[in-house]
Amino acid sequence: TGGLTLSAGIAPNFLLAKMGADVNKPDGQHTVSPTVEAVLAFLSATPTRKVPFLGRVAEKLLQEVLGVRTGGELLEAAAEAHCLFSRGRADQLLQVALGWCEKERGGDAGAMQKGISFSDTFGSSDEPAALRRQLWTMCEGLGASMLAAGLVGEKLTLRLKDSSFEVRSRAAPRGAAIGSAGELYARALPLLERELRRGGAAEG
Repeated sequence: TGGLTLSAGIAPNFLLAKMGADVNKPDGQHTVSPTVEAVLAFLSATPTRKVPFLGRVAEKLLQEVLGVRTGGELLEAAAEAHCLFSRGRADQLLQVALGWCEKERGGDAGAMQKGISFSDTFGSSDEPAALRRQLWTMCEGLGASMLAAGLVGEKLTLRLKDSSFEVRSRAAPRGAAIGSAGELYARALPLLERELRRGGAAEG
C-alpha cells in the first residue's frame, strides 16, 4: 500500500458510519449492526469527543454542567440539554444520541438538494464578541445538519436582521468545499466583521 492506511465504518447510515470509522483507526473497520439495540449500544459507549460536529465548547458545557461524557449519557440528559442549548441545537444533539441521520428520512431519492440552512433566535446585541460566539454556535448547528445529510457546499450566505428589523443577506465568494463548523465559520466570519464595521445591533 506504500504506507497508506484506511479505516472504514459500516453502519445503517452516514453519521454512524463516520463515527464507526474512528473506532479502529488507522487501519481497520468497525460494523454497527442495523438494529436499535446495536445502534444504542454503540452510541452509549462512544465518547462525546468522537461526535464529529460537537465542538470543544459544547463538549465542555455537557461535561461540566450535565456530567455528560458519552452518547448514552447524552440521551439520558436530553431534557436538560434543551435548557442548556437552543432548541435547534438540542434537537440535533438528541438526534445524534439516537443515531438518527437526516439523509435517511426518505423522500425523492432522485432529487438533488441544492441548499441547506440553519437559523436561531437570540436577543438584540451590538457586542462583537457575543455576535462572534453566536455565529460559531450557528456554524456548529449548520455543520451538524450538513454532516447528518452527507452534504458539503461551496457557496455560503449570511442573513442578518438589524435592530430596525431590516434583513440583510451577504454572500461569501465561492471557494473550496465547506462542511465542518470550522470551515463554515472561516467563510462566514469576514461577512459578519464587515457588517460590524458598518455598525448597528444584530438579532437572530
